[in-house]
Parts: sequence; structure tokens; C-alpha cells
Amino acid sequence: MKKCSVILLVTLISIFSLNCIYGQKKGIGQTYDVERDRFYSFRYTREYKENGDNYITIYTIYHPITNRHSHTITATNYKSEKLIVVSVDDAKGNIFSHIREEKTTYEIPSEEIFGFRGVCGELAGDRCPNQLSVGFVSDRYENVNVFEVASSRPESSNFHFFVFYDQLK
Repeated sequence: MKKCSVILLVTLISIFSLNCIYGQKKGIGQTYDVERDRFYSFRYTREYKENGDNYITIYTIYHPITNRHSHTITATNYKSEKLIVVSVDDAKGNIFSHIREEKTTYEIPSEEIFGFRGVCGELAGDRCPNQLSVGFVSDRYENVNVFEVASSRPESSNFHFFVFYDQLK
């Protein structure tokens, strides 16, 4: 009888844990492929962390077909330096997993979206997203949301971008 109670308890804890992990609300973002001039939808989760005077936003990107973790975007606000660094990494975690890093600075924090257009945007026109576009989550000017970021390797001839327009609502 005691063994059945333990098994039942472990089963209930497992089900509850899985529900909490997989029941997390996912946003819907898009990948823009410049070569094909198309947007593809994907799901993602976003998490805010604090590390001393640094504020970190982590995006977990899920593959649109397999729903497996495919990329991680980490946006770090180095508040004392007024510097924001956005890193795009492949979720496989191998030696070549780091794809790209973009940086932008700010003088006076505001609620306006900021970043930079980039070469691809200048050449491709308005259809192409910005190379980096970020904005502060609140008027405390700590964590940032990423709205657009280049997601292809710098040496690549086919540009891709991650776009998170659903956060603008």
C-alpha cells in the first residue's frame, strides 16, 4: 500500500511539473528570409532575469515544425555602461553555436524603441527588418524586449531576421 502511495505521489508531481514547464505561455514571432522575401511564424517564450546591475532577457525560440528549442536570444542591458548586447545562439550548444552578436548604446533611457537599421535594411528597403531594434520593458529602464534582430551569420549571403512584433501590443 505504501509503495502505491509513493508511486501515485511521484506520478502526480511529474504531471504537475510537466504541466508547468510545457504550459508556459508562448508568444508568436516571425523569421524573415531575405532571399525568399517571406516571413515564417514560430513560437517563443521570454524570461527576465537580474544579475547585479545587469538585466537579462532570454528568448527561447521553438522550431515551427518540431516545436523543439532551436535558438536562444539573450539581450543584456549593462545599465552602468548604457550598453545593450543581443546574442543569437543555436540551441545545439556545440562549438559553432554562437551565430551573431549585436550591440547598441543609449544616452538617456526612454520608452522609445531604438537600435539601428543595418546594411541589409538599407539595401533591401522597408520590407527588411532592422538589424537590431530593442525597447525597455518598463519605465524602470532595466530589462529590454527585442523587436528585431539579425539571425544569420555575418559572413552569410542569405540574411535572416527574428521579429517579435506581438510585443508591441
